[in-house]
Amino acid sequence: MSDKILRPDGLTQETVLEDRVQALAIAIPAAGSMPTQMVQNLVSMDRVDNMLIRIAQGPYVAQNMRLLVKDYLKIPDWERMLVLETDMILPKDALIRHALHTDAVVGSLYFQHSPPYWANAMVRHPTKDNQWAHISPVGVVEMLKTPGLWECDIVGLGATSIRRDVFENWPEDLPYFRTDYVHSDYAEDDFSLGEVSHDVWFCQRVREQGYKIYCDTTIQCQHLTMGRTEASHHLLYNKEHIDNERNAGIASGKVKVIALPNGAKKYVHA
Repeated sequence: MSDKILRPDGLTQETVLEDRVQALAIAIPAAGSMPTQMVQNLVSMDRVDNMLIRIAQGPYVAQNMRLLVKDYLKIPDWERMLVLETDMILPKDALIRHALHTDAVVGSLYFQHSPPYWANAMVRHPTKDNQWAHISPVGVVEMLKTPGLWECDIVGLGATSIRRDVFENWPEDLPYFRTDYVHSDYAEDDFSLGEVSHDVWFCQRVREQGYKIYCDTTIQCQHLTMGRTEASHHLLYNKEHIDNERNAGIASGKVKVIALPNGAKKYVHA
């Protein structure tokens, strides 16, 4: 292992103590075949000494994840589970970075497949109860400019690590993961439904149990489509929006960045 690594809090630590690197259980919920690029990326990464890998294959990601969690909880030799979806390309040191985290839920940063390439982190909507808003483009600029832990309300689970006790303390009558459907405020009629993905379902339940959720913006992933999406796609597509929001939003105090006591940060709509 390297004797010099950029820690999740952004500080350089000359020597990484072995007992700080937690045993990692990698959970791959494969809803289809696993792309060659993803497999090549995984086998070429810096490895954690104590590391397990399991794959659950089936058409439904939420069901695959439930099976993986139940399976892994029978095994004592791990401390964090890394959910790794099959359309993720991770930086070379991502496994070590996740193994160093001690917070309950920590996601990696990646961007949606199509314009406007939203980041996978969301915060509470400024005016609508129980709804969430994507981090605005100027917020993404701040997250990239100051890499580290950023608290959010929802994080996409494409490359997210979860502390073992989150699952061990889970309510018995509640699924770990589920895809749900609700009536949407944006529906044209009363019969239209909005989808609550397994990511959103999980994060909602996690926060209800009192845990905090973070996105580590030092772990920037590529999102496989026909090509790969990354931060540059989001920034280029939203350049005009970023300029306008920076001038209007931050100047008027409508958006702000809050420093949290644990050294993390949070982007909020004022």
